Amino acid sequence: MNVAFVLRCDGRKTHIEHTVQSVRDHIKKPFFFSHGVIIDDSADTSYATWLDTTFSELECLHHPERLGLGGCFRSALEVITGTNAEYGFLVEDDTPLLGDIDLTAMAAVLDANPLLSQLMLQRPAFNTEEIAAGGVYALNPNDFTERSDGPHAWVEHSRHYGFQPHLVKRNVIECMFANATNFLELGVTEVLKPAGYTFGYWGGINDPPLCEHTGNQRSSGYRW
Repeated sequence: MNVAFVLRCDGRKTHIEHTVQSVRDHIKKPFFFSHGVIIDDSADTSYATWLDTTFSELECLHHPERLGLGGCFRSALEVITGTNAEYGFLVEDDTPLLGDIDLTAMAAVLDANPLLSQLMLQRPAFNTEEIAAGGVYALNPNDFTERSDGPHAWVEHSRHYGFQPHLVKRNVIECMFANATNFLELGVTEVLKPAGYTFGYWGGINDPPLCEHTGNQRSSGYRW
């Protein structure tokens, strides 16, 4: 099973060290990634040097100018399709993992459900509406359906493709490249839904969150 790990970042040192360490701590062993890459969208040479030094076990690719959230996501997908990886595990720099993740089990569910485009890790309620409702699922409870194959549970929906930490198969990435004109969440959703794809969260509706969203400020104009 070949899985490429790609982390996207834009210059926030305070987040990325914790997030990379959380991946080291929580990806269920025995497991190793066939490729490990950081995509740096900061266009900051000092930050680039710091990344190369701090994460020497990972390949760091640096954008010479900022491409923004969608452009960086596209770069991450290009990295995956440039390898022999069958899956990509994609993470942003401010979304540390909170619990152990079994990528082999996640891949088995994706393989058995070919129209399930992704399995994403759920985060705690983040914005005002989610907090008031009591959680992401509680805000729109009719949109989410818990499914199970016996040993594994996931929550399926048809709302949109998400950028929280997630596992995606190579053929889904190829569908995005063939049809998408932009690579923000809604841009890729607009091409996946007509192709019949749905979206999923790993775990049951009542399971605890498996990642956080620690960044609370967007960088102006770039959607990070």
